[in-house]
Amino acid sequence: MRNVRVENGASGTLPAAGSVAVAQNAQGANGFTRITDSVVWAIGPNDVIGARIAGGSIWFVRSDVQGGVPATSGTAAGLSTSNTAFVRVRDSRLLANTTHPNRFGVERTGSSTIRINNTTIGAAIVGSPSCVYVFDLANNPLTC
Repeated sequence: MRNVRVENGASGTLPAAGSVAVAQNAQGANGFTRITDSVVWAIGPNDVIGARIAGGSIWFVRSDVQGGVPATSGTAAGLSTSNTAFVRVRDSRLLANTTHPNRFGVERTGSSTIRINNTTIGAAIVGSPSCVYVFDLANNPLTC
């Protein structure tokens, strides 16, 4: 997808409900999903996640991925991954745009992989390991 705006303003609590703007549970038939030059917002009043990826591969390039506008309770996240998801984020923003305490820019659980470069993260990073590895554009690890 390119040059789109995706918003979900649903009300509810996760995992059965809540506001999730982009969700992916498995690999698509044509390979990885790519979202470029887009805005992805979850804007409900309770649990909100911009992108919730539980399987397959997805890339966000030059995109704004936000959860929490204007959430006042529950969980707010920009990006949440689980299971065997593979996510790459480049030249983007990952934000939990709220002031309540249960918020994170990035959450990684299970055996998922997240690779982020040249991206603004606007809240805590949660997951194990919670360290950040740095890669160049060819996915080669860099030492700091």
